[in-house]
Amino acid sequence: MGIGNSEFGILDSKFIVFALCSLLLAPILTTKALSIRDAQSVLRHKEILLTNSNLSIIGTDVPPTNKSLCSLFLVLCSFSYLYPMDFNVVKALHIIFVVSWFAGLFYIVRLFIYHTEAQQREETERRVLSEQFEIMEKKLWWIITTPAMVLTLLFGTWMILLNPEYYLQVGWMHLKLGFVALLLVYHFVCQKIMNDLKKGQFNWKSNGLRIWNEVATLALVAIVFLVVMKDSLNWIKGTVGFFAVAIGLMIGIKIYKRLRKGG
Repeated sequence: MGIGNSEFGILDSKFIVFALCSLLLAPILTTKALSIRDAQSVLRHKEILLTNSNLSIIGTDVPPTNKSLCSLFLVLCSFSYLYPMDFNVVKALHIIFVVSWFAGLFYIVRLFIYHTEAQQREETERRVLSEQFEIMEKKLWWIITTPAMVLTLLFGTWMILLNPEYYLQVGWMHLKLGFVALLLVYHFVCQKIMNDLKKGQFNWKSNGLRIWNEVATLALVAIVFLVVMKDSLNWIKGTVGFFAVAIGLMIGIKIYKRLRKGG
C-alpha cells in the first residue's frame, strides 16, 4: 500500500523543521559566549572579597554549554520528527516562548541601566555592583532570553509549515514577520551592549537605554494588535493609541515631579 499525500506532507514539514533547528543552532554555538572556554567554566564559583569593605558577593557562574544546548535541540527535533503535534499545541508553545523572550528583553535592558548607573558610585561599590550585574546579565541572556528567542522562531516556523497555504499568502503575516526581523536586530544589538559592558565600554547613557527599552514594547504592542486585528488597519490605531497614553502618562509624571520639587 502506498503512502498518502498527507503523510508525505507531514514528513516534509518534519524534515524542514529539523533543518531549521540546525540552521538556528549553528550561529549560537559559534558565538564567543558559548565557546569551549566558557563551557569549561561551568559550575565555577566566584567569590569577591573586598579587604577594605564589609561587602562581599558569592555567586555561581553557570554559563550555558554547547552540550546542554545541543541536547535540548536534539530532543526537540527528534520529538517533532517522531510525534506530530497538534496545531494548537504548537501555537501554545510559541506563545509561551514569545512571553519568555520579551520578558528577557525587557529585563536585560533594565540591568544595562543599573549597570551603567553603578559606574557613578565609589570604586569599591562600583566593582561589586559591576561584577554582580555581569553575572546576572550573562545568566539571563544565555539561559532564558536567547533560548526563548530560538524556540519562538522554531515553533512559529512550525505553525507556518502546518498551514503554509494560509500563512504565506496573508498580508498581515508578512508584516508580522517584518516586525520579528526588526526584533531580531534589537536582540543582537542588546547582545552587543552586554558584551561592551563586560569589556568596560559604556557607550550608552542611562537615559538612552531607557528609550531603547521602549523599542521592545513598541514591537510587542504592534505584533499583538496585528495578530489579533489581522487584515484590519485597527492594529495601527491601537498601537498609536497605546503609546499616546503611555507618553501622556510619562509627561504627566515628569510635570508632577517638577512641581513637587519646586514646592
